[in-house]
Amino acid sequence: VKLLRSLHICFIASQRVIGSALKKVLFELDIVSLERLSLNHSGDVQLVTGATPFHSLCEFILWAKSVERETENVFVHIGEVSRIVNLDDGRIWIYGEGNIATVFVPIPNPFALNAIIRSCEEAFRIAFIVLRGFSAYQDSFGVYEAFFAEYLHYRYLIHPEKNIYLRDLVHVIRFTLVSYASSSGVSPDAFSQMNCFDVSKNTTGASFFGFSRCKIEPEGRDTGNHINYAAQLEQWGREPLWRFAELIWTAIHNASLLFSVKESM
Repeated sequence: VKLLRSLHICFIASQRVIGSALKKVLFELDIVSLERLSLNHSGDVQLVTGATPFHSLCEFILWAKSVERETENVFVHIGEVSRIVNLDDGRIWIYGEGNIATVFVPIPNPFALNAIIRSCEEAFRIAFIVLRGFSAYQDSFGVYEAFFAEYLHYRYLIHPEKNIYLRDLVHVIRFTLVSYASSSGVSPDAFSQMNCFDVSKNTTGASFFGFSRCKIEPEGRDTGNHINYAAQLEQWGREPLWRFAELIWTAIHNASLLFSVKESM
């Protein structure tokens, strides 16, 4: 408690429930406390506050001892939060450095996920039809990922008024795809000049119509359909589509920081 008071800490986040006695002390010290913080959010809190998270008591004690010797580095580790707002629907707003407000929204959000999944299903068809004619791409790892990263970019970001929730979720997915494609030696620049809207229009002819009507078309719009669809494609010998479907699903499932916006305090 003495250390907390001397460092002028104004915010503490805990992965566990904070005991009532400690809560009372924190309240008396004007320290805002946030309980039951998921490990998935620790990096996000670090981003918005500028604080370094401590994952054990030993780690904190070692840091506290170093603070006694290097007091000028205190604020590298201690984040300052202006205020925290808990909304009735479960969202948590944290106002931190640079007037940044970060909102955590419980995953999954069915409306946003369904919108992304519909794009995934459409992109599967487009990627297959467009890229199957390029023999140089048939066995290249990362090609489908690079193509779909650009598809998402053009579809969601060409209109600035698009829902900011969807826009930043797309950023998470696109980053995952681009990272994989780059590690596989395929640059997204290969498709940077491609207008994905034109590609979509050009695939609505007979070949696209015939492909979209085949029996492996997904039914319904639940959150697992695009994975089932990719699994069926795998049975048809289209393994790259299955790999990139896994990447997309992982990115969607793990996206916990949904958006950051600047607001006046």
